[in-house]
Amino acid sequence: MKRSELIKELASEAHVTQTKAREIIKSLTGIITNRLSTGDIVKIDGLGRFHTVTYNSHNIKAVNGSEMCLEPRVSPRFSPSKKLKEAVKANKEPEAGQD
Repeated sequence: MKRSELIKELASEAHVTQTKAREIIKSLTGIITNRLSTGDIVKIDGLGRFHTVTYNSHNIKAVNGSEMCLEPRVSPRFSPSKKLKEAVKANKEPEAGQD
């Protein structure tokens, strides 16, 4: 689903204009981004948890044999809730007797 499709569906479901839905999506992504950048965890019941993972610096051996030092970094992650996993699994399971 593209962002524009999400905006249309949100506008329809929430009975708001597409402009208002666009503002809501923009606000939500901005809030999540800001919270993650400060190291917070964002939990949305029924959806999941947005968090960050910190990778320490470490040395690796490059293809040409020389060693390289990878700088420490922080990466965003999403962990789906149990409810979301079950809903996706229920909709994706093949019916009995089908290959």
